[in-house]
Amino acid sequence: MIKQKKYIYTIFSVIFAICFIGLFFQSERDLPQIKSKKILKVIIPSDSANNFEIELLRHYLISIQAEAEFKVEKDFKSSIEKLKNGEYDLLLRLIPTTQQLKQEILFTAPIAKTELLLIQNNNNCIKNYHELENDTIYIEKNSPYLTRLHNLQEEVGLENLNIIQIKKSTKELLNDLIDNNINLTIYDEFNFHLLPQNTFANAETTISTHHFLAWAIAPNCKQLKQDVDEWIKSFTNSLEYRDLLRKHYR
Repeated sequence: MIKQKKYIYTIFSVIFAICFIGLFFQSERDLPQIKSKKILKVIIPSDSANNFEIELLRHYLISIQAEAEFKVEKDFKSSIEKLKNGEYDLLLRLIPTTQQLKQEILFTAPIAKTELLLIQNNNNCIKNYHELENDTIYIEKNSPYLTRLHNLQEEVGLENLNIIQIKKSTKELLNDLIDNNINLTIYDEFNFHLLPQNTFANAETTISTHHFLAWAIAPNCKQLKQDVDEWIKSFTNSLEYRDLLRKHYR
C-alpha cells in the first residue's frame, strides 16, 4: 500500500514537473507565439517614429499576418530594458548597431547606412569637429550616440567639449535649436533626411564615419530576428522599398 502511494505520488510529481516546464517555455515569446496571437509588441519613441518606419513595419506585419501593439516610451535606456526583460518584441527606431548594444539586445539586418551630423543653427559655422573645443553639444539622455561622442573627445583631444544629456527626444532638441535655445545638437544623416524640409538648421558637418542603422529586437526573440532579417533583405531589393524611399527621403 505504501509502495502504491509512493508510485502515485511519483507520477503526479512527474506530471506537475512536465506542466511547469511547459508553462515556463510557453511564456517565452518568439515568432511562433507572435504569429499565434497575431500581435507584435512594439516600442515606439514618444515623438513617434517617422512615417517611413511605420510604413516599413506595416509591410512586415502583412508578411506575418499580425498587428502591432504599441507602447510609447520616451527614454532610450528604458526602451532597451523593456526589450531585455521580454515585455516587448521590437523597438521601432533606427539606431546604430554598436558593439555595446549588441551585448544587450539583438539587431535586425541593417536597414540604412548613415553618418552622424552636427546640427547647428545659422548663428554657428563649425565646419570641422576639431573646432568643437569649448563648445556644448546637447543630446538626448542615454543617447545611443553618447559613446561615439566620448570617442570623438578622445580621438581629437577635445578636453573642453561639453556633452549635456537632456530628457528630450532628438526632434525636441532640434526644435530647441531652431528656437535658438541651444546652439548644437546631433542627428544621424538618414533620419534627418526623413524629417520635413528645414531651412533653420545647418546639417553640413559630419562627426563620424559611416555606420549601419537597424531595429532592436528582444534578446529571446531569435526566430523573430531571423524572420525580420530575411524579410528586410528581400524587401529592400524590391520596387516597393525604392518607392517608399522616394516618398519619404528628401
